[in-house]
Amino acid sequence: MTIVLVSAEWCGPCRRFEQVTLPDPAVQARLHTNNYGGVHVDLDTCRELSNKLGADVVPTVVFLNSDCREIHRFRASRDPEGFLKELDIADERLKK
Repeated sequence: MTIVLVSAEWCGPCRRFEQVTLPDPAVQARLHTNNYGGVHVDLDTCRELSNKLGADVVPTVVFLNSDCREIHRFRASRDPEGFLKELDIADERLKK
């Protein structure tokens, strides 16, 4: 699964997600254990890709399967526990 994070430099919730949630030890363990791929897209410098992803709010996180089809997404920042729950949802949908 590939996780696409669409954010912007000026976005406070994006910074919080990147500085608090993603580096969290439990989140890092989960990301590395499951060998997820990750892509960061800057809303301001990659406007066309952001539009294709339907990212009209930042942060937006989109989970893609191996065929690059969306299986789950969420908007707005999450704390580490909330992000792990979103990963659970994406993992379940990936299995279907």
